Amino acid sequence: MILNHCHVMRAGTKDDDPSWGTIDVLKEWMAELGIGRAVAFAPFYYQMEDDPNEWLHAAIKDEPGFIGYATINPKDENAPEKLREHVECGFRGAKFHPPIFRVQINDPEIDDFYSVAEELGIPIQFHTGVHGWFIRKYEPILLDDVAQKHPKLPLIIGHVGGTAFFDQALAVLQNNRNCYAELAQTRRESVAWHLSQERINTLLRAVGPDRIIYGADYPYNDLQIIRDDIDWIRGWGLKDEDTENILGGNIARLLGCDG
Repeated sequence: MILNHCHVMRAGTKDDDPSWGTIDVLKEWMAELGIGRAVAFAPFYYQMEDDPNEWLHAAIKDEPGFIGYATINPKDENAPEKLREHVECGFRGAKFHPPIFRVQINDPEIDDFYSVAEELGIPIQFHTGVHGWFIRKYEPILLDDVAQKHPKLPLIIGHVGGTAFFDQALAVLQNNRNCYAELAQTRRESVAWHLSQERINTLLRAVGPDRIIYGADYPYNDLQIIRDDIDWIRGWGLKDEDTENILGGNIARLLGCDG
């Protein structure tokens, strides 16, 4: 199993809990869950003064259980070149959070960023679902433009659009085989990313378990929530192979590594 969607931070990022989001805590949780590998996202630019991607490179260079993703604003100067450099140094994907970066998903000015990712054969993980800023600039339907223009670029639709935009995300998934649904914070009714079991069943029928990926959203989900999420997925009654693919096999295939 690979624990996808882990936001890792430097110790002290959160004042009232200095260990929150650290690699050490994530390693402890992985050991408790019996999970050997995790996809670690570099912090966002506002979470540290120095370069988040360089920090992550240094933090996991001697940690074989961690797979690094660059967190790059696609509108930053030389963003495509930065992405190429980080992949050449060992990162295997990129995280793109449109409302935090204030960048429209299908902005023509960032097409070179997508082209480089497609050339390198790495996935891009998107945040989707209501998260402030102008919704029209990051509604999931815009991913269809990217997927159609870059058919060999794997696009991971984080939160599957959330409660508000599930239908848009589903349409993109049905229309594009290079798009993947990521279940992060979708189980609990109290969060904006909740998907009912009926919607989960629709996703399984319409998209199939080979394009669904579980995301832990560490550290925004605690250990017990992640444990309950895993038990929830194992309780769907799927074939063992399909369950294990959702819990790590699918992302392992995209990243070209062992699940």
